[in-house]
Order: sequence, then structure tokens, then C-alpha cells
Amino acid sequence: GDDKIRGVCLDLYSQASWAELASHLRPPLALVNFSRFLHRGLMDFVVRRMPHGCVLAVHHFVEGAVSLKSGRSIKPHDVDKCSLRPGELAERYAGAVEVLLDEAESSCDGGRPMCSFAGRKKPLFSLVQAFSST
Repeated sequence: GDDKIRGVCLDLYSQASWAELASHLRPPLALVNFSRFLHRGLMDFVVRRMPHGCVLAVHHFVEGAVSLKSGRSIKPHDVDKCSLRPGELAERYAGAVEVLLDEAESSCDGGRPMCSFAGRKKPLFSLVQAFSST
């Protein structure tokens, strides 16, 4: 039915909107997608709050990608919002998500290298085991 997909418009650069976002990060949410938008603090916030079994999908530029307009690195002035290192998300969320996809490719977006990542939030018992073993 029409109730399975719902759009929400929020200013994700404003932490004031994150509380409203958190209210949407609950079951039956199945997918959170970041596409050509990177904010590591926001992504950490989402991963901590998204329900177990939910998939985080990210498609973003890899280090070395340049703007097609300027020919310069993408947002080099803001480390939090610039490019991803290959394997960064698998490493960053190793205890929280089961990696389903983690690859870099350069065959799309004008030949600029892109990262495609997908990870499923682990069940709570896996998180307890992961944190108790450290």
C-alpha cells in the first residue's frame, strides 16, 4: 500500500533536525540511503539509532574524486563531508553492521571514483558480544 514509503524533508546539516530524524529511525524502517551526501557525524547518529536488520546504503565519492565544475577535490575544506577512503565504512561500523557490499568503482559519474557500501545493522546480541570482547 501507499503507507510503505514515506518521504520526509529535513535540513540534515542542522543538528536541531536530528531529533525529528531519530523519530523515523525505528521499525519497520528497512533502509537508510546516503547518496552523494556525506556527513560522518550524522551517519554515526543514524547507525546508532536505526533498527536492527535495517540496511545502511552509501554511494559517495572516494578520495581523489574531483568536482566536474572546478576540477578540484570535493569539499577539501571540510574533512567530515569530503570523500571516503576505500574500506572506511566497513572499518568504521565493523561492530555495528554486517557488511553486504563494500567496493570502489570508477565506471560511473564521469569516471570519478565512487564508493558503494551496504551494511545490515546487527542484532543486539551481536553488538553485546562485539563490545564485551573488546
